[in-house]
Amino acid sequence: MTRSAICLALAGFLLAGCTLTLPKATPPQPPAAAASAPAPASAPAPAAAPAPPPKPPEPPRAAIEPARVLQGDFAVLRLDQPVSGEVTVQVQGLAEQPRTYRLEGRPVAFIGFPAAARVGVYPVTVTWPDGSWQGQVEVVKKAFTEDRLVVSQELENTYYDPRSDQEWARVFALRSRSAPRPLWQTPFRVPLDGKLDITTYFGEIRYVNGKETGRHSGMDFGAGKGTPVHAPAPGQVILAEKLILSGNMVIIDHGLNLFTAYYHCDTLKVKPGDWVETGQVIGTVGNTGFSLGDHLHWTATIGNTPVDPWPLTLMPPLGFRGPAAEPLRPTRS
Repeated sequence: MTRSAICLALAGFLLAGCTLTLPKATPPQPPAAAASAPAPASAPAPAAAPAPPPKPPEPPRAAIEPARVLQGDFAVLRLDQPVSGEVTVQVQGLAEQPRTYRLEGRPVAFIGFPAAARVGVYPVTVTWPDGSWQGQVEVVKKAFTEDRLVVSQELENTYYDPRSDQEWARVFALRSRSAPRPLWQTPFRVPLDGKLDITTYFGEIRYVNGKETGRHSGMDFGAGKGTPVHAPAPGQVILAEKLILSGNMVIIDHGLNLFTAYYHCDTLKVKPGDWVETGQVIGTVGNTGFSLGDHLHWTATIGNTPVDPWPLTLMPPLGFRGPAAEPLRPTRS
């Protein structure tokens, strides 16, 4: 084909509205992203240190206060934390063993020593189901005076009346149990008002018509017939009746194995089962039973062991009374 013919053909295409489509240029593509490299593995967390084992609980500890007591006095034993199961207290060489109670779960016991207790060290063992404690209490000598009575044959026969043994066996049984909590909050008051006429002290060595009969179990106060006798602290009356030796007598349970008793009364103002408050009149002074005249015999006992009642008036029985020392006393009139 000649150049002229080719030109004519191209002109015809253009006139016919035909266009020549040219391929579009493909835009440049970014280079393919490189495959993500796996993230480096993180370092393992350090293992937690094992928790220390719990400390074993401290074993219960006991304390005896005071650690030294006079003959005829008492000490208080306490454990510093609650323990489960039965708790017993054994005092080597003591005839009547302490009874244990619980205050806020913690065991407590009075240890009473009679006026004639042997001077020296008494080993103490406290046991419970999963443990025990050992300690000691020392009894030191106390100077006791003598009380020599000269009485009629009739009164001497009263003193040795064999029927009184049965009466005292019943009294001992009544004092074999006690309220499981202290019924007092303050020191005890003396059972008589006014100036005290002390005629016989606790623990005096007694002779009746020249024969030694033992130790005086309480304090005697001389007073006129009919003088009111007051309860020294709250408690429950467990006995109020006439016995051969003690005459008209009242016994009050103050809780935790602590009792007081009032002998030779003329009249009784309470009955067994009565609850009494400090200062309440429980009887009147008299001359009944084995007695040489109007007076009040005041006794305190731990269980059935007589102890000096006067320290009860110095501070509450559960209070710490310090090392053994002669208690302050009213002057004998």
